[in-house]
Amino acid sequence: MAPPGMEEMTSQLQNMFSSLPTGKKTSARLKIRDALRRLREEEAIKLVNEDEIKAHAVDAVEQTGIVFLEK
Repeated sequence: MAPPGMEEMTSQLQNMFSSLPTGKKTSARLKIRDALRRLREEEAIKLVNEDEIKAHAVDAVEQTGIVFLEK
């Protein structure tokens, strides 16, 4: 059993990493509202520090004592 909120955090991380750009540039015509929303999401992804996420995950595991190993 995972600590409360861990499944949600895992789901959010998977969603975030799946939406990361692959390096290909595309152009699209968007309304300003939609373009601002997309820009905000892209910039928020850039602010995520993977090392900080890993450190937080390790801390959470140390505090709850639950470890999941995957081959």
